[in-house]
Amino acid sequence: MAEENKIIEERKDKKEIKLTKSQLIKTIVLAVLTLLAGLLAWFSLARILAHGLNFSGENLWLFIFDLLFPVLAFCLWVALIGIDAIFIQKKFWLYLIYIFSIGSLFFYFNFSLYSGLSLFILFFAYLYFSHGIRKEKEDRLKFQVINFIKVHLGLTMIFCVAAVSLLFYESLAAKQESGQTKTNEAVAESAANLLNIFLETQIKTYNPNMTLDEFVLSAGQQFMEKIGPMLSPQTGSDESLNPENIVKEIEAAIKRGEIKRSDLPPDFLAKLDQGKLNAQDIIEEQLTGVFQKQLTQARDDFLNQLGIEAQGSDKISEVIKKIVTKSLSEGLLSFTNLLPPFLAISLFFTLVIFDFLYVIFTKIFALLIYLVMLITKFIVIKKESKEVEVAELS
Repeated sequence: MAEENKIIEERKDKKEIKLTKSQLIKTIVLAVLTLLAGLLAWFSLARILAHGLNFSGENLWLFIFDLLFPVLAFCLWVALIGIDAIFIQKKFWLYLIYIFSIGSLFFYFNFSLYSGLSLFILFFAYLYFSHGIRKEKEDRLKFQVINFIKVHLGLTMIFCVAAVSLLFYESLAAKQESGQTKTNEAVAESAANLLNIFLETQIKTYNPNMTLDEFVLSAGQQFMEKIGPMLSPQTGSDESLNPENIVKEIEAAIKRGEIKRSDLPPDFLAKLDQGKLNAQDIIEEQLTGVFQKQLTQARDDFLNQLGIEAQGSDKISEVIKKIVTKSLSEGLLSFTNLLPPFLAISLFFTLVIFDFLYVIFTKIFALLIYLVMLITKFIVIKKESKEVEVAELS
């Protein structure tokens, strides 16, 4: 039996060697497309590792694009690897494509233990992936791209995530050693971006582009109540940040003659007398400088609670970054040597959670590529009849 299987494999190999001129050209086209997809995937990863993710309320779509770009690039690459395994019968060409497309990472990353390990992991993953596809293709009677592609796809994407996490670790370690960008700054920036997103969901009046003064008046107390204790156990609610208390201070300042009622707009005065003045009204009026003393006091109380320095005109997103940096430097970042592996492992498990999405995107790309190849007659579907021996009782 083993001898028969060996003969069958030898026959297949001989058959693979015989390519027509048209088949050879199309094989080269697929090889080039896969190489370009590999370059795109490594470029997208290098880009995000170099610049990080910068979230801003004004550039939400840009943030989403930066987040999805590397994911979609890797899914496209894996989809082409699967298409190659389906249509390229000659193993020599497959191995060559894998080596060159994976090796294109050295256009963007230096050769090192971790980049070399990433290359090995992906090469093994793609061999495993293509072996499963080719076996599925042989076992099925009907040609269905999606059924072929999905074999070992989930595990293959996990291997890709492992390679990405290794390169992420190398990037963090290199930055930490070179001092070009300290690890604590990189972590603080990422944490601040996440905190900005969280604050927008928790505090209706919060906007990362508002100034510190606007933030203190509209959201300061809510921040101290909800987020303050998370950043420092000694930090808590400060009643001086309550807009109601600021209103009382304004009324007291008017009685003392520090603020003239004639300087206040009629609408503002009406709301003040009716007790309906809110933080937004104060924000709009403080821009004229009328309540500068009260505003300065509230801002100083806020900054003293958190132990940082900032100006009233600073964007709150930058102030948040200072708060996070200080908080981390007093705690987690005292273990800076443990941060790169911890973050790399965290990234791996975080990305693995979304493995089902990578599988869906890859299937979609594979189906689209297949349809384009079919429409352009890059491939043709033929039906073959096979004789099968069946033993039965006479």
